[in-house]
Amino acid sequence: MSGLTGRLRLLLALLFGLTGASLCAQTSNPITAKDSTESRGIKQMSLDSVLVTARHQTSALRTVPDGYVWRMDIMQDLPKILGNADPMHYAQMLPGVQTNGEYTSGLHVQGFDNQHNDYTILGVPIYNVNHLLGFFSAFNASHYTAMHLSKYPQTAAAYNRLGATLDMQPTTLLQDTINGELSVGLISSQGTLRLPVGQKTQLTLSARASYLNLLYSHWLMAEEAHIKYSFYDLNVSLLHQFDPQNRLLVDAYMGGDRGDVRDRGYLCDIGDHWGNSCAAVHWLHDGMSRWQMKHTLYVTHFYNRLSLDLASIHFGLPSGITDYGYKGQVAWKRWTAGADILLHDVQNQQPELSGTYHTPMLLPPHAFGSEFSLYADYEHPLSSRMKMNMGLRGTAFFNGRSHYGSLAPNFQISYAAGEWYASLGYSLRNQYLAQTGFSSIGLPTEFWTMAGNDDVQPQRGHGFTATLKWNLFDRRWQLALDGYYKWLDGQLEYDGNFYDFLVSEYSLSNHLLHGHGRNYGISLMLMKTTGRLTGWISYSWGRALRTFNETGFQGTYPANHERIHELNLLATWRLNRRWTLGATYVLASGTPFTAPQYFYLINGKAVAQYASHNANRLPAYSRLDLSVNLRLGSLSPTAVEQGLNFSFYNALWRNNSLYFRMKVYQAGVAYKHTTFVLEMLPSVSYYLKF
Repeated sequence: MSGLTGRLRLLLALLFGLTGASLCAQTSNPITAKDSTESRGIKQMSLDSVLVTARHQTSALRTVPDGYVWRMDIMQDLPKILGNADPMHYAQMLPGVQTNGEYTSGLHVQGFDNQHNDYTILGVPIYNVNHLLGFFSAFNASHYTAMHLSKYPQTAAAYNRLGATLDMQPTTLLQDTINGELSVGLISSQGTLRLPVGQKTQLTLSARASYLNLLYSHWLMAEEAHIKYSFYDLNVSLLHQFDPQNRLLVDAYMGGDRGDVRDRGYLCDIGDHWGNSCAAVHWLHDGMSRWQMKHTLYVTHFYNRLSLDLASIHFGLPSGITDYGYKGQVAWKRWTAGADILLHDVQNQQPELSGTYHTPMLLPPHAFGSEFSLYADYEHPLSSRMKMNMGLRGTAFFNGRSHYGSLAPNFQISYAAGEWYASLGYSLRNQYLAQTGFSSIGLPTEFWTMAGNDDVQPQRGHGFTATLKWNLFDRRWQLALDGYYKWLDGQLEYDGNFYDFLVSEYSLSNHLLHGHGRNYGISLMLMKTTGRLTGWISYSWGRALRTFNETGFQGTYPANHERIHELNLLATWRLNRRWTLGATYVLASGTPFTAPQYFYLINGKAVAQYASHNANRLPAYSRLDLSVNLRLGSLSPTAVEQGLNFSFYNALWRNNSLYFRMKVYQAGVAYKHTTFVLEMLPSVSYYLKF
């Protein structure tokens, strides 16, 4: 009988060991034989009880081979900005992802520019995802179940971008009860409602809207300028499950921003209205024998309408992009193959002037292009602990006047043994869309263009990545080390400014610098995954260098977003069932800027002579954010949870220098650094889950 007990223990250990659980089998009366069938020579066995214990991972973050997966439900406990728990804001706390200042938008991952990233909703691209000068993104966290950040995708299935992929993942599982959540903050409110429609269909509705103008219009002032601003987001997802193997998901998003600035000093009005919309149909098939298939049809649109009225001059600067696409993928055993078809309709950024000045249109208002890609990935086991992944992506790009083609291979070898994991990879990536412009302060003044237009060439990046991970102390902790080295070709930089549109004939090609670059660096992360206190501390060191040969810009310079050193800390501490504390802290090197050598006035207008490009740096950036979460009693038996979140943005009242600017006064010219409008930003929000 002891032999049978041992075999049962071994079987259970194998089953639960696959999930990394620790097994403790305990029997009160181990295994007893009952002789009710002894007359037939058969003995009946019964197992009285088995106790299985496993360590529950309470951390919101889970590491995967190419990056991180972050659960959305846990973000309620983290410090918020004016009541908003924004996924992209928290993504900046991850190692290798640069922290931005208050007036800078987007993500810079492993030294790449924001334009190199692919922001998607279940694989459908979104081209501008920022609200309120980059404070918030277009992603309403309550509508999604998880955020997947792939820092540098190592598969051929990755879309034609050089940098990271941030994918927001709505639920693809049915729920049999009505549920949702509501959050009310100081400047906006948001809510999500999940409705079962029959036994096989679920409808999810989410909305967010701001009320800045309604409550704070008298306080929205910046020196002599009066500001109006509002934004909104709407999400709809319809999930239908035909059978256990086939699901249909119809997903749509629409959001927009409207900002207006009335400057009494300059007697001008500046307005900007921009937004995104997208719709997609996904068919997901999970078949037998490791057979999977996904098909997606989608359309996505971004528009920007910037205007300025000054005395007798009306100035407009519209731009936008619309994509029509198909994505298909088939996975079988160790093979994954697929195809991407993407049609671009790009509205070129062109000035529209009336009044004293007139600038002719030098380009057609729209440009059209298309991308066709085929790819395949193969996973080959080399041993019980080592495997190799290989892939190849072939792409053809056409824009009517030019055409380009490329073959992009990728290779990765990984080794997993017990509690540690190691990988080394190489990949070549191509990108045929480029984003550029004269500002990156959170407004969508940067615009999209295509390879073949205005001397824009395809961008190419290739490089190596290495990863080491250890699970420590019975998987309570994890230590990770990442390194990368990338070479970039076809890099762009815009050397013009806003006034170029007013004083000369506009031509984009006259203001573009062409060059190449290098990104390299390392990051170290220590994460606590279980217990009442969870979170991580990380340190990143990296360089992002760009080399140009145009007149006045010969040489190698740090990229505008480069932060050489960065220390990040994120932690949540659950004191008891009612109280939870949260904190995030960042300490980072200042970003580069070009400082003037001297100023002089000509007819009351300031003229500056600048030093070497990006030869100076802002002071170090430091910020501590804190939150206190109080869970209240339920309003009714149907209410799952309600509570209050008290947050303090920049709790140490740090005056971080964000950039320098020049301003002309009657007494002369002033050149000084700009800080955030408030030293410390407190907020309170109420949330309800039902």
